[in-house]
Amino acid sequence: MWLRSKPRYSSAVRHIGQVLTYKALVKKHRPNAGVIHCFLFGYEKSGTFFESSDVQIRTFGELITQLRDEYHEYAEVLRERREEVAIPTEIEIEDDELPF
Repeated sequence: MWLRSKPRYSSAVRHIGQVLTYKALVKKHRPNAGVIHCFLFGYEKSGTFFESSDVQIRTFGELITQLRDEYHEYAEVLRERREEVAIPTEIEIEDDELPF
């Protein structure tokens, strides 16, 4: 299960508390939910908290960078696989054509 906070505020102590409250509610009402991953996204990080063992705190810029890197890894695997199997394709996407 994924929990996240509203993005319009910088990450601060009260937002971490809010996310952990949601996590506690999920555990209470769905005790068999398994692992609950909590994320707090914002435009900037508060100087108060940069790391938490219960909540992953990230900026949108960090999220975009991570997703871009993961996409490039995925695209490379597809390119290699296509070359191995010699699958013809009409669609070619170059890295410089990506919207991010």
